[in-house]
Amino acid sequence: MHDMVHDFAQSLTKNECFIVDTDGAAESKLDSFSRDARHSTVVFRNFTDPFPAAIHSFKKLRSLIVYGFPSSMNAALPNLFANLSCLRTLKLSDCGIEKVPSNIGKLIHLGHVDLSWNEIRKLPVEMCELYNMLTLDVSYCRKLERLPDNIGRLVKLRHLSVHNRQFVKMRGVEGLSSLRELDFHVSGSDKESNIGDLRNLNHLEGFLTIRWLGDVKDSDEVKKAGLKSKKHLTVLGLWFNSRTDRKIFRDDEVLEALEPPPNLESLEIHYYQGIIPVLPSWINKLRVVGLWNWEKIEKLPALGKLPSLEELSVGWMERNNR
Repeated sequence: MHDMVHDFAQSLTKNECFIVDTDGAAESKLDSFSRDARHSTVVFRNFTDPFPAAIHSFKKLRSLIVYGFPSSMNAALPNLFANLSCLRTLKLSDCGIEKVPSNIGKLIHLGHVDLSWNEIRKLPVEMCELYNMLTLDVSYCRKLERLPDNIGRLVKLRHLSVHNRQFVKMRGVEGLSSLRELDFHVSGSDKESNIGDLRNLNHLEGFLTIRWLGDVKDSDEVKKAGLKSKKHLTVLGLWFNSRTDRKIFRDDEVLEALEPPPNLESLEIHYYQGIIPVLPSWINKLRVVGLWNWEKIEKLPALGKLPSLEELSVGWMERNNR
């Protein structure tokens, strides 16, 4: 019955959208769909299945979603981008992509791009010509080293996801004044991403994650981020990890200097190595608090005094008596 319902539903929508399971016979399956289709999903069951060249004939496609790990994905991308110039949404998560072809910059209608969980080291500068892009997701690309320096040209970008345990250079984000959500990798060097680059991003709402705060050398620089002006920000994640073997710890000064907006509802703090005798003065309306992987901590501050606290998570703490 399930297969019958699926086939019936697909017959009704085949002129608008289609799903094709490669299963070694994708080319012949694609022949049954209208070339006027707007939305497509391609599912790869076997690593050895090639990317179907017939997809290039669907010139009016607005969205392309690929599931699986086709062996020919890297070789197929240049022709794919050259032929599907009407794409608005492109989801190529976990497809084994090692390099993004420069001709992606020709897909000027792209609004949403998901390249997460791939083997990409860097993005081509031509991506910064995609002025209509609203969402860019390069999360968990463990080899990613940097974003293009002129990423600030993506003036409509609202969501930038770079969740990654490795440091990613992020120059130019200060120009992304339309951002609503951001995972920011801060550096202690002016030649890379500086926490002061956040000063103009006052449209941030939902979440902001700031990583590598352990490399910040001056708490006065932290104040330049102007988190207090981001009045719509409700979720904040702070990661105090560092790329160096730290000798001086200013985490408590940095935490106090951050001063997020008063409407902040959720806060996570990771790898903190400072001392908190009392709660920072800006903590008041928090409903959710998570504290993870703290060091040099003997006792926690009086979290029970938070009047709105509903959920508290604490884990992987290390007491240090030295």
